[in-house]
Amino acid sequence: MYFKSSFVVLIVLASACGAPKQSVQFGKTTKAGLIEMKGEPESTEKPVAKSDLSVLVYEEDQKFQIENDLVVAGFRKPVNDETSLLYWRHKFKNCQTSFQELKKLDNHLRPEKELKCEKTGVSVIYDPNSDQVTRIVEQAHE
Repeated sequence: MYFKSSFVVLIVLASACGAPKQSVQFGKTTKAGLIEMKGEPESTEKPVAKSDLSVLVYEEDQKFQIENDLVVAGFRKPVNDETSLLYWRHKFKNCQTSFQELKKLDNHLRPEKELKCEKTGVSVIYDPNSDQVTRIVEQAHE
């Protein structure tokens, strides 16, 4: 009897692990859909420049930009190997990339650059002096 119940529990766990996880689709997921997936945000930021733009902030400083009720971009900090620009150059090796110098904003201490892979909608913001990635940005793509 113990073997049967253990077997049933293992099957349930295996099927739950194999269940597809919902992911944010930039340009398609709504604000309500994001909240349904990730829960209530820790806070909401409202940039002054545009009234239809807001940013929902989640744990570990993960942010989602909302425009006209759609999630249009996501921002997060790099983890592990993602902090190295070399990692991203290798990851983007089969992708048309572009480099761009970003304008220095008042809240940023140093100038930053962006390495972008158009095909995937992923770009990384990095310090050109150290080649250390500070943020990863994901947006709707082709």
